[in-house]
Amino acid sequence: PPSAGIFIGQIPAVIAGIFGIIATSIPLCCGKSQPGAYLACGILCCLAFVLHLASGVLAIMWYVDAQNALSEYVEYNFFWAVWPVIAGDFVCVVLTFLLTIFAFQASTALNKQAQTVPTGQTVIVEAKAQP
Repeated sequence: PPSAGIFIGQIPAVIAGIFGIIATSIPLCCGKSQPGAYLACGILCCLAFVLHLASGVLAIMWYVDAQNALSEYVEYNFFWAVWPVIAGDFVCVVLTFLLTIFAFQASTALNKQAQTVPTGQTVIVEAKAQP
């Protein structure tokens, strides 16, 4: 109902934000070249993606419900107050979706690299500057 407010619908976004912070911290602090770190990052980012999507849908549903409830009393459209929340949710949806894809690609690439290197050998990778 409209009385519950738009803030209740944003609880999934808060949880998604926490998942996103944890997900991106895993490869940075725990395993820069470990495929499992990027796999964990991808899984948490996928959960964050779903929660951000749910939060955006809840914000739209709240807006429609509140607008219908208030239309009997007021000829006022308060979309200007809600659109930043909806836009922010869907920007997060796009970014977490991209992060999920990149994390799974990194995990796959590191798995392939690990399969081509015999165990017990040290591999030194040198970066060369492009002219």
